[in-house]
Amino acid sequence: MYIPEANNGNIHILGSEPVCLPLALAGASLATASDQYQNGGKKVAAVELGTYVGFSSRCLGVGLNSTGMESVYHAFDTFNGSRNHQAIMRSMKWIEEYNPTFAKKTSDSFVWLWKLLMQDVYPTAEAHKGFIHKDTMNPTVWGGNDVADLSLLIIDSAKTWEMLKTQLAGLASSKEGMLKKGSIFIMMDFLFTPSQIKAVYGCMRPYLFPVYSSFCFGEHFMFVVTEPFSLKEVGVCMANLEKQEGKKYVPSQNVLKRIEEQIDLDVEFLNGLFPMMDDTTKSYNRGNVEFQYGPEDYSERHENCLKRVLKENLNKNEAEW
Repeated sequence: MYIPEANNGNIHILGSEPVCLPLALAGASLATASDQYQNGGKKVAAVELGTYVGFSSRCLGVGLNSTGMESVYHAFDTFNGSRNHQAIMRSMKWIEEYNPTFAKKTSDSFVWLWKLLMQDVYPTAEAHKGFIHKDTMNPTVWGGNDVADLSLLIIDSAKTWEMLKTQLAGLASSKEGMLKKGSIFIMMDFLFTPSQIKAVYGCMRPYLFPVYSSFCFGEHFMFVVTEPFSLKEVGVCMANLEKQEGKKYVPSQNVLKRIEEQIDLDVEFLNGLFPMMDDTTKSYNRGNVEFQYGPEDYSERHENCLKRVLKENLNKNEAEW
């Protein structure tokens, strides 16, 4: 993407390969499904919650655009806030010349930035500015006679179970909003969001199958829906967990053991799909811990790292269950 005010005119905003590549592939698969959809070739919908400035959106858009087939893509975010403004200005110095009004914080709305970053990869994508709840995010927003089902849902906004319920309320009781078999479900902050780990492995895992993780190099997990389900069913399951334990959001030891066993199986499967192999000695930091590994144990250490972090966050902050 070329913008004169940027460094040498170019903005590199596709992010790292472990994060961007699977999003692009998901977009490409969605576009293909849209063209071949069984209900008269209707377009399918992609929805992203918590899109920020559009890094992940751009990756997804590259994939959607790669096939030349049309899908419907809607992104939801507040697109404002002082902390977001500060973070944007730290990482994108070129904005000082490109948009002085934003740089001087005359306005902290950055929906313009999302549209700018999407214009050359998927210009038909639509941004929705405001808080996410049942009245602002539901099938009537992206639906229509030529739109079929929600086939890709990306969540990068809800960090607690209560937030997740609020933001998905518009889908919970809607037949059109059900995640059906073959849909793609991506949680961008999954690895470090205890409530998401607990919701997926406590209630959603029977309907989902993991197909991608960036392991400890990133945070997101990608799932494929293997059995049709509604998000309302998840809420019923979570409510039942509360009743069974008699204390809000606290799972029993038997439930935790079952979840941890499933985590082990999933991580081992994912590592088998994408073995982490290298011929050099590497190191990286996660929190206050430095990991070093050579070619002989690279894959095993990476697998163990993912298992450890998932289980640590699974047992963290009981209030978020």
